[in-house]
Amino acid sequence: MSSFFTKIRSFNLRKWRFLIASGIFLIFMAFIDENNFVTRIKYQREINFLKTERTIYQKRIKRDSIKIEQLRHNIRTIERTAREKYGMKAPDEDVFIITEDNGNE
Repeated sequence: MSSFFTKIRSFNLRKWRFLIASGIFLIFMAFIDENNFVTRIKYQREINFLKTERTIYQKRIKRDSIKIEQLRHNIRTIERTAREKYGMKAPDEDVFIITEDNGNE
């Protein structure tokens, strides 16, 4: 029993102070700090999501700018867009619009 107490007394905190301070610092940085690891991972996921969203929007901008240029310079494109999207027709023709019935009635 006395050897146990002598081992406890021989345990000197001065020898372990750097390790204890490092452990406390790591725990603080991992869980308590404003920029902890969990928050950093969440922010990194959000950044990745926003980057993919940005590439999608850049592709849409490119596609729409091509459509705008076609509408500015090509009369057939203007006519086709007016017929498809807005249901316009020439005075001497009939237009039939076919819609799908969902069967909810």
